[in-house]
Amino acid sequence: MNEAFFALEEEKQRAVFNAAMEVFSRWEYKRASTDLIAAKAGVSKGLLFYYFHNKKTLYLETFAYAQRLVSAFIQETVPIRSADFFDRLGGASREKMRLMAQSPFLLDFCVRAYYSDRGRRLRRAAPEDRQRAGRAVRHLV
Repeated sequence: MNEAFFALEEEKQRAVFNAAMEVFSRWEYKRASTDLIAAKAGVSKGLLFYYFHNKKTLYLETFAYAQRLVSAFIQETVPIRSADFFDRLGGASREKMRLMAQSPFLLDFCVRAYYSDRGRRLRRAAPEDRQRAGRAVRHLV
């Protein structure tokens, strides 16, 4: 992946990752169109490949981005310090809504990634990724 991508504004990075999550969540990896991802993100296809080199790198970086979002969500919601169960539940629900507003296709992408053939290969290759992916899906549902 080209480090120039991280020099972009955070909003533009989020647009690219949200577009990738949307397309990868609606179509399996092989049928997901990089043309559509680029169009939804508001960048050219050439620029998309300049940043990510190929579709596989884009997919893996999108998955890593999803993991970072879920990890941050867990770290932000776990410390809700109220002793009242319903206060804690309400706080966690508000945080989940904030996360879903920021990345509306996050859950769909995580579920498809976890249950897809590609996801199965990733889980076999790295058991710790399987655990992280499983936790991510369970926390979002």
